[in-house]
Order: sequence, then C-alpha cells, then structure tokens
Amino acid sequence: MKRLIVVVLLLLILSLGCVGQKSSHAGESLDEPSPEYEYREESTGEGTYTEEESLEIAQNYVLNSPTYKFDGLELRYVETNKAQCQYCWVFVFEFTSRHGGYGDRSKQMLTQVMTKHTAKVTVENGKVVAAVLDDVWDMINQEMIESQQESCTEEESLNETYTEEESLDIAREFVLNSPTYKFDGLELRYVETIPGECSYCWVFVFEFTSRHGGYGDRSKQMLTQVMTKHTAKVTVENGKVTSAVLDDVWDMINQEMIA
Repeated sequence: MKRLIVVVLLLLILSLGCVGQKSSHAGESLDEPSPEYEYREESTGEGTYTEEESLEIAQNYVLNSPTYKFDGLELRYVETNKAQCQYCWVFVFEFTSRHGGYGDRSKQMLTQVMTKHTAKVTVENGKVVAAVLDDVWDMINQEMIESQQESCTEEESLNETYTEEESLDIAREFVLNSPTYKFDGLELRYVETIPGECSYCWVFVFEFTSRHGGYGDRSKQMLTQVMTKHTAKVTVENGKVTSAVLDDVWDMINQEMIA
C-alpha cells in the first residue's frame, strides 16, 4: 500500500513539472516578438520611396515651379545621381523658357529670347529637399543663391560704372549700326527708359522706320517698298549691350528670328 502511494505521488510531481515548463515557454512567445517578426517589421516600414516614384515627384516639382509655369516648355529628363542616404536621389532635367530670368516674371519687362535651363532636384524619402536652377536660382525659396549674389556684387564693383545717359548713347549707337537700320532705316527716335534689375542696367526703347519690310541685311532679297515701323528694345548692362530685340521677333545680336 505504501509503495502504491509513493508511485502516485511521484506521478503527480512529474505531471506538475511538465505543465509548468509548457506555460513558461508560451509566456515568452507572447511577451517578445520573434527575431523573424522584428526583421520583417523593420524591412516593411512606412516612408520609403522607390527611385521611380521619386523621379515622378521631382518631375512634378519642376512642372509646377514658377519659372516653368510662367513660360517653360519641352521639359526633358537627363539623368539620375545617387545621393548619400538610402532613399535619396538627385534628378537632372532640362527645359527652355521663352524669356530670360527666373520665377514669376509677370510684372517685369522681358526680352523674348529662348533660354535653356538645367534643374537639379534632390528628393529624400519622397520630399524635395533641394532644387537649383542653372546653379544660381533657389527654386524652393525663389531667390538667387547667396554666393551668386555676392559674386555679382563683387563683379559690379570691379567693373567700370556707366551712367544712364552714357548707356543710352551706347544703345542708340547699337541701333544705328545694326544691319536692319543701316540697310534702309531712318528717323530713329528714343521713346523711353525702363530700369533693369541690376545697379547699372537699363532697357532703352527706340522707334524707327524702314523703307522695306524684313530684318537685317536684305541686299540679296526680293523686297517690297513698304514703309515699315519698328520698335527696338536694347538692354545695356555696365556699358555692354546684353540683349536687343526688334518688334519682339528679331534678335538683333544674333541676327535671327526668335524661335
């Protein structure tokens, strides 16, 4: 009888030990995630963007930038450069503007000169963190980059300065010696002066008449004898003619129609 009681007690002790061991293991699995679960959760975290998605973000940014929206056309993707972080890229684009300058120029006096631009847009985890146009224009803050402003200021201080009157004489001589005026122009008349964007810059407006239609040297062309009125806009910057447009269609510097 005693032996039977001892055997029963031993069986009870053994069974209690096995139950306790099983419940302890189950507790561990509930309190802490397995290493496999932790790795899967980290690898599928939110906020990651593919290169293709980031390219689309950069492209839309340029399309909606003030410079492009004002008069940009023919946006073209050039290349992608990998940045230093995991989900960062620098996307390079090119496009053309119908006028010079940057940003919204609706209140500025503009010259119709086709201008090529290069935009570099940095996208980090789906956000545009830097955007520079032609290495001089901050597309995010819509202003000239400070280093570029300083260099322009230094250049202006080193260059010889010209008064408005002197610059007007330079602009007038430019028109008088232009192929269009020299061929058959007459009655050159000064109209007005428009202040430029820098300290010694002005846009001078003139009017004159030609005995024939057309532009430039037309000595080898068949001409109609029609008195034609012209308006010339000549930009002088620090004593140099930097832009000259006739009737908003003829580039007087390069002697060609504006595209």
